[in-house]
Amino acid sequence: MANIATASDPVQIRAIMRDTTEGPIWFQAVTFLWFISTFAVFPGNAFFLYPLSAAFIVTLYFERDRIMPLLIRCWWIFLIPMLALLSVTWSDYPSSTIRYGMFFMLSALSLVIIGAMLTERQILRAFFFCALGGTVLAISELGAIMSTQTSEYLGQKNFYAMKMMIGMIAGFAIAMNKNENPVLRILGLILIPIDLFLVLAASSATSMVLSFAAIFLLIIAQIFWVSTRGVRGLRSFVAGFAIFLVSLGALVALGAVNSSIVNEALSAVGKDATFTGRTALWEQAGRTSAEHPILGVGVGGFWQYDVGAAQTLALNDNRDAGTKLGFHSAYWEARVHLGWVGLCCLIFAMATVLWKSVQSFLVEATFERACFLVAALIMFAMSFTESFLFGYFQPAVYIFNIAGVTAIASAIRQKEVVLNLIPEDADDEDNLVPSPA
Repeated sequence: MANIATASDPVQIRAIMRDTTEGPIWFQAVTFLWFISTFAVFPGNAFFLYPLSAAFIVTLYFERDRIMPLLIRCWWIFLIPMLALLSVTWSDYPSSTIRYGMFFMLSALSLVIIGAMLTERQILRAFFFCALGGTVLAISELGAIMSTQTSEYLGQKNFYAMKMMIGMIAGFAIAMNKNENPVLRILGLILIPIDLFLVLAASSATSMVLSFAAIFLLIIAQIFWVSTRGVRGLRSFVAGFAIFLVSLGALVALGAVNSSIVNEALSAVGKDATFTGRTALWEQAGRTSAEHPILGVGVGGFWQYDVGAAQTLALNDNRDAGTKLGFHSAYWEARVHLGWVGLCCLIFAMATVLWKSVQSFLVEATFERACFLVAALIMFAMSFTESFLFGYFQPAVYIFNIAGVTAIASAIRQKEVVLNLIPEDADDEDNLVPSPA
């Protein structure tokens, strides 16, 4: 009698590729509108956030079977939003705190829903179309940007330059993807040099340096990693050589800490030893956090019109009274507003994103994963001198965290395919398949 094997044999199921079903067109449109509403400032853009938020909530309800597994696995992304909401109990400005806390929560929730509903390529397309729109707006006011380093639609130079840098990365993601639409690839090639020029026009030294770093990393990832999947041993050599270069760079940096090389390097990119006045902000952040070390002052509790230290910083920066600045460091923002607890939560969440991004890229070396990894690394590098990652409704927050979210979503989709192929009644005779003799 022939041996009988069921259709749920694990060897057969593990040979099945992961689910690559793309998200619906209407949700792609919702994602694009959400990104562009947080990317640029234009009349009525804030109005879009309310119906789009409702669309996300409705999607969560009707697609809960698809979203909830990812939502549970991405619990780390809700650490800061939950703590921000809880800080209303110790904040001196509870109305501002609960408002900001809700924004943190909605920003994180939208990221998870987008990661569950769309594929990596679709998300990169949404960023790409968003960057196209932002680039058109920037070109329309190029004269003002060149003279004032500020964009009416895209914000102060650091914000504007960061957005153009993300647009450049999105252009690379489209242009260098062999499976992408040819017309979009051409548009991507056009977008790259334009956005790089716009970054240079902003005179933002940080974004300028990191833009060239992003170009270098993306080219290296494509040539020496993604394209060498079939060459045995080459990836190990590239990885070892990269570790050697990083170690060598670290040794050089440590040896130059107390030398004039640092000041010369800073001068070369338009900076000084105070990092354009940032050290004064960091000193005040240290004093404020020392007064509220564990839980901070609460989200939104420092940059207020009647906080003397905040107004002094604004006046020293030649800003109008009441101007809300930032500490130009995601870590100082977290420590001042949420204390050591918030800082630990932020570092843990960021470390999770980076670890998941690296892990996913090593397992599945696609150019989409390379783009997310490079974007995450660039945003992480910016977090030391910019506050973007301790925020909400910011392109930097989205492209950084979506790298970790999509890495987890990819693993979940692969497991879902395995589970879906198991028949409901494995004992049914129709599901019995003769095994080879």
